[in-house]
Amino acid sequence: MPRLSSQALYALRNHINIDRLITQVLQMPIQQRDGRVRFQCPLCARFHTATHPNTNLARCFECEKNFNTIELVMAVRNIPFLEAVALLKQTHKILANRAPPCQPPRGLPNPRASPDPNPAGAPAHACDAKAKPTQQQPTNTKATSRLIAIKQILNML
Repeated sequence: MPRLSSQALYALRNHINIDRLITQVLQMPIQQRDGRVRFQCPLCARFHTATHPNTNLARCFECEKNFNTIELVMAVRNIPFLEAVALLKQTHKILANRAPPCQPPRGLPNPRASPDPNPAGAPAHACDAKAKPTQQQPTNTKATSRLIAIKQILNML
């Protein structure tokens, strides 16, 4: 296997959604508790776990262990680092072809569940704004070019 660049490893750790990896790819056992989804820790088999969307990390509070996407695949599948990276490369291509789930941020009420319609005509949910861009939204060319560069790096792998 060719040497992996730090950008490629960064993309695998940070641009594959850990929640989707847990549920769709690894198909780990999960439980709904306190309004949150908890996954079964691959080390201690307990459900005292959580994921953090801002850091894209999973944590087991029993083991006191954080998992990034690569570490989680290694622990669940009991495979070495390079095999986990190869699996995540395939996973990235699979998940990139699927639309991301549209969910409100954790801890906030679902704006679509509100009985009051939005009279101003603005999107009722953040996903609506992404689906229907308006001319008023400024485009971030730096972020766009960075995403294109990340996709190109992942396609080279």
